[in-house]
Amino acid sequence: PPLGLETLKITDFQLHASTAKRYGLGAHRGRLNIQAGVNENDFYDGAWCAGRNDPYQWIEVDARRLTKFTGVITQGRNSLWSSNWVTSYRVLVSNDSHAWTAVRNESGDV
Repeated sequence: PPLGLETLKITDFQLHASTAKRYGLGAHRGRLNIQAGVNENDFYDGAWCAGRNDPYQWIEVDARRLTKFTGVITQGRNSLWSSNWVTSYRVLVSNDSHAWTAVRNESGDV
C-alpha cells in the first residue's frame, strides 16, 4: 500500500527539507497531487520547492518505523506564475536520520 503522503497518513511533522523557497512551499507541501492556492504567495501552495537551485537540496520522509519502500513518484509544480520540477534525484535511507546509505537498483546504479 502507499506510504500515505497523498492521503495525509504521513503528517506534516514527518516531512523535513534542506531549504524552502518560502513557507507555503515547505516540506509539508511535498505531497503527490496536493492542490495549490489561488494566489502566488498563498500560505499553502502546491509543492515543496527548495530555496536554492543546487544539487544539495533534499526532502526527508520520516516513516517512524521500518518500512519497505517500493517506488518513488515525483510531480512538478506548474502554476500560473512559475513551474518547478526535479530533473534528477537519488534515494538514501536511514534508521536514525544521521547515517545515510544510497539505494541502488538491480544493476548496482545509485
